[in-house]
Amino acid sequence: MKEKLNKFFHWTGRNIHVVFLLAAAVFLCLSILEKGEAADIGKAARSVERRLGRLDGKMEKYASRVLELPASQWADAGKVPDDIVIYKYVNDTLHSWINHFPLRNDEIIDGEHFGVRYNRLSRVQTLFMPLLSGVTETPSYMNIGSQWFVMRSYQKGRVKLICGILIKEDAEPMIASFGGINNKLKVPENMTVCPVAYSDGCTIKDGDVPVFNLVFKKGGLPDWSPAYSWFKWTALFLVLGAFFSYYVKKRNPLSFLAFVVAAGASTFFTFGWAARMRDYSGLFSPVVYADSSLHASLGAFLLSNL
Repeated sequence: MKEKLNKFFHWTGRNIHVVFLLAAAVFLCLSILEKGEAADIGKAARSVERRLGRLDGKMEKYASRVLELPASQWADAGKVPDDIVIYKYVNDTLHSWINHFPLRNDEIIDGEHFGVRYNRLSRVQTLFMPLLSGVTETPSYMNIGSQWFVMRSYQKGRVKLICGILIKEDAEPMIASFGGINNKLKVPENMTVCPVAYSDGCTIKDGDVPVFNLVFKKGGLPDWSPAYSWFKWTALFLVLGAFFSYYVKKRNPLSFLAFVVAAGASTFFTFGWAARMRDYSGLFSPVVYADSSLHASLGAFLLSNL
């Protein structure tokens, strides 16, 4: 046993560059496997879409219960969670409600006609279209006050329901009911939701209808965040160590050239990653330390000296 260990250590000492390369390959694989839901926005979007579908199914179930009641009866669908709002209208007049939207004007106008307001002092007539009048049977992402909802309507005879699923609150967490995004959607902490008009991110659909986009927050990990993985940084330095040990062992022009190329490539990659990490890590932030364009952060200073 002792003889085998001696042979192993002897082989390792003579082929340390191979050991470094194998270790680098292991760390590189770990950096790829490390890419989870917090970095994979596509995977997170699919998860959010499934949860939104379940919430929409619950809202439809509550709406069906209300529509089965007589038009004159108060809206009652049992215990409805706070993030689902149902307004019951009879002949375009608000009759009853379950939870509420943060708006003052809860009128609706049937069809595409505008309402008319008459100012007695100025004698000026103004046209207006109440916000809830724009809600149709097709899901839509709407801003109501400080909150954002996925809205849709249901109708049976002269009864019309305006329903919404609370998605996001723009208010500060101290004054918002849950602060930020609906917890039932399980949106990763480094992501948020924006209207579909937002160009970045992944689109979340309710059925076949795009309703909002899932995007990274400012300073959050981008979809190429595995470049920030410390596993990948370790793999890079192990590769550099492999070329250096190979040069020390061989000490010929070819091994020296290989080491110089490896050092140049590592410098290119490390400074590129450092520039991308300025909004992600305090070590690479110019707010903490900045000396010149080369030493734009403490991390860049350490890398250049390394």
